[in-house]
Amino acid sequence: MAADEKAKIDSLTLMIKEIELEQKKLDSNIVSYNQKIDEVDNHIDKIKGQKTIVKEIYHEKISSVDKLTVRELDSFFTDRYK
Repeated sequence: MAADEKAKIDSLTLMIKEIELEQKKLDSNIVSYNQKIDEVDNHIDKIKGQKTIVKEIYHEKISSVDKLTVRELDSFFTDRYK
């Protein structure tokens, strides 16, 4: 094998090792981002649950609006929209 061919092979081997190192760094970043995505997903699920509870509470109150007096109605909207 000629010296220049051996040098090219060595150069390519070095480049491959550098690329593999960069790939490991990227893989580490991907793992970190996936963990953050999981945290955000959990937070979204928690908010959805809270939203459902609030929706049910106000649905009950809205359903009973026909039975409220003017003062109770005013108090309801004051509490809801502050």
